[in-house]
Amino acid sequence: SDNVTEDLLLKIKDLENKNNRLVTINEELNRDLRQHRLIIDSASDLIHIVTPEGRFLYTNKAWRDNLGYTEQDLQQLTLMDIVESKCKEKCAVIFQDLMAGKQIDRSVTSLMAKNGDCIIVEGRCATHFADGQPQFMTGIFRDITAQTIVELALLESEKKYTELFENSSNLIQIVQPDGHFLYVNRAWRDTFGYSAEEIPTLSIFDLIAADCREHCQRTFQRILSSPELQHLDAVFTSKTGERIFIEGNAICKFEDGKPISSQCIFNNVTEKKKMEEELMKTRQLESLGVLAGGIAHDFNNLLTAILGNISMAKMYTDPENIIAEYLEKTETASIRAQGLTKQLLTFSKGGAPIKKVTTISELIKDATTFVLRGSK
Repeated sequence: SDNVTEDLLLKIKDLENKNNRLVTINEELNRDLRQHRLIIDSASDLIHIVTPEGRFLYTNKAWRDNLGYTEQDLQQLTLMDIVESKCKEKCAVIFQDLMAGKQIDRSVTSLMAKNGDCIIVEGRCATHFADGQPQFMTGIFRDITAQTIVELALLESEKKYTELFENSSNLIQIVQPDGHFLYVNRAWRDTFGYSAEEIPTLSIFDLIAADCREHCQRTFQRILSSPELQHLDAVFTSKTGERIFIEGNAICKFEDGKPISSQCIFNNVTEKKKMEEELMKTRQLESLGVLAGGIAHDFNNLLTAILGNISMAKMYTDPENIIAEYLEKTETASIRAQGLTKQLLTFSKGGAPIKKVTTISELIKDATTFVLRGSK
């Protein structure tokens, strides 16, 4: 009996030790659970756990703070109750797929906060199974409402700027460092005659006029080497071969010290160049007119002296003398020379030439008078 009693005492002692170990393990598990819950509650991500019916088993602090629901509120709600109406159909399909064991990539949806605000979240869900049956679903999400608003604002701003650029009368282009186009606006396409579909196949060097290629290459390299605004002027050729003169400004965008693209805004100054050329010609003609006027005045003065001396010589010459005939011819030639000086003076003043009706016979007679008389 003493042996039996001793065995019982040993067994009781062993049971007490095991019980103490179980208590210790249980305390450690509870402590770990509290620690894990504290970590989850401290997370900035929105975390929830729901039943296969969509009822909430758990939500962390960030989830409740962002959506504004209390634990008591959630006892009366399901997950689909707080999904925004326009997202319900999509979310219902995703929820059914998760309950069927399918893997779902990250998704974006909209949840309705207690105050009516729309909270846009992005995240991933996973379902826990036991004996082939879904037990609960865990979702971890991030509030991307502010980010989405910023992205939408940027898209709207980009749309507005695109409309502004497309409707601008300036020629706008964005060019990669290798010369290929990233963007050109409508005015650019209309000026050079290319369609939007042709732009990706073009390089800026395809448009540069042959006599301007060296100048443009130097300009392009200067733009790519500095973040400063650069003035540019060049001659391009359109799709039909027409020479297009351009003037404007360009600036290069850099990332990590490397050129990413050059952005250019310029004007078609072809008509301006033509007007400048015409103005230059006009000025040259004006200068020539001044020169012609000066020469005509001096020449006319000389002819006046010649004609005066001829008149004096004729007074002292016998009309029957051969000398009188030569004086007559000289006087006629001098008078015709005076007519030429009058034409030069008319040209120098910008006046219209003096025109009068004559006959061909008179022109021939005048042209051959000296030859005929000289052959006698």
